[in-house]
Amino acid sequence: MQRFVITMVVTAALGLAALPAGAFPHRTQEMKELQHRQRQDNKVLKQQQRAMRNVMKQHEQSPESKQRFNRNMKSQKQLARRTHREQVRRLKEQGK
Repeated sequence: MQRFVITMVVTAALGLAALPAGAFPHRTQEMKELQHRQRQDNKVLKQQQRAMRNVMKQHEQSPESKQRFNRNMKSQKQLARRTHREQVRRLKEQGK
């Protein structure tokens, strides 16, 4: 069993070493900057939503308004994710 595992690991290592250098996408400086900006955007959004939740907890709300508030929070997250995906897609298309 050990021989089989060792053989598979060696085969995989040699197989990866034989791949051309262009087989893996390179992370460009623009992609790094974009990912950094997106992480910062996510942090800001989380902080804003946390603050809004804390404010809303201090007030009485009807179940409908709570539900509407939660949907709004969820849609903000989805919009941010969609925007980030679109930015990454555009950057990748520019590189081609």
